[in-house]
Amino acid sequence: MLSETIPLLRIKGAAVTLDALGCRKEVTERIMVQKAHYLIGLKNNRPAAYHDVEDLFSKVVHDGSPELNLYRTADKGHGRIEERSCLCLDIRIDSVTERNGRQRQEYRYYISNHEADARKLHGIIRAHWTIENALRYVLDMIYDEDGNTTRTKNLPINFSALRKIVLSMINSVKQVRTCKDGTKSTRGKQTIKMWK
Repeated sequence: MLSETIPLLRIKGAAVTLDALGCRKEVTERIMVQKAHYLIGLKNNRPAAYHDVEDLFSKVVHDGSPELNLYRTADKGHGRIEERSCLCLDIRIDSVTERNGRQRQEYRYYISNHEADARKLHGIIRAHWTIENALRYVLDMIYDEDGNTTRTKNLPINFSALRKIVLSMINSVKQVRTCKDGTKSTRGKQTIKMWK
């Protein structure tokens, strides 16, 4: 379905970001035909490619290759400190998160037809996850989308579309209920919208 949708989009010159489900040859080919760039998550759903890229980075990092383009950031918030390194041959994000005195290290791999500019690619990846996390968090926490067990015909797609329409309506509300910590409350907006 995704590969059939791409030709319908006007994406010339755009950076198309996709999660690992979009990591397929026909998807990347159709994006390139549209003269766009892609940046796609690579996970174990493509085990051969994943392990090849994992091995490549292990070798390059171990040998200290001069080809490696590197960009680093550090963020503090939500009770944690996170350091990220974007390494480019293909793309690997090294993420070290510290919370409550414990550290967790994670590697995330991406494929791309962008030029190997670690700073730029890091920004594109962060923008993708900012959008993804904001939408997914609200849909799951407020509407329990992950817990929805509707499976009949088109109902899952229809309910998902309705939740997104309602979320769009809620986000249009100008009056916002603010939480004790100063953040804006989606549930508060929802309550306001229902009473108007």
